[in-house]
Amino acid sequence: MNARARREQQIRTMGKLQCLNVSKNFLRGCFMGTMKQLAKHSFWRDSFKDQLSVTFKDDLLSQVFTENSKYTQAGSLLDTLAVDHMDAIKTQKEQIKNNKIL
Repeated sequence: MNARARREQQIRTMGKLQCLNVSKNFLRGCFMGTMKQLAKHSFWRDSFKDQLSVTFKDDLLSQVFTENSKYTQAGSLLDTLAVDHMDAIKTQKEQIKNNKIL
């Protein structure tokens, strides 16, 4: 009876090992095929694209803001310079008019 039970256990163990080997071989092919499919279609996130979309955009927007503020400062300086020159011309014309009238 002991020999019969041991033989049945050996048969079950052999069946389990065969199933395990079959599943390993099948899954090995599935894993490689899945990885090739993912690589082909780029289904996972690309860190370079993430870096471009996050870090690069922030840096670009900060540079645009800096350049825009420089542009507005330069424009205000030009405006004040033009107003100062126009005031100087106006006072000179007024002095010329006043001298001619007197």
